Amino acid sequence: MAGELATDLARDEPDPAASAAARVLLAARVTALRAEAAALAAVSPAA
Repeated sequence: MAGELATDLARDEPDPAASAAARVLLAARVTALRAEAAALAAVSPAA
């Protein structure tokens, strides 16, 4: 999914620097969401 979003960002943003920055921000957000999900899973009671 992140790869598809990065491709969409590259297509929508003609400026290579802005496109690269958007991909970096997207990757950081995905990493943060994964860490948050792992933290929540660690404190959640087992189902």
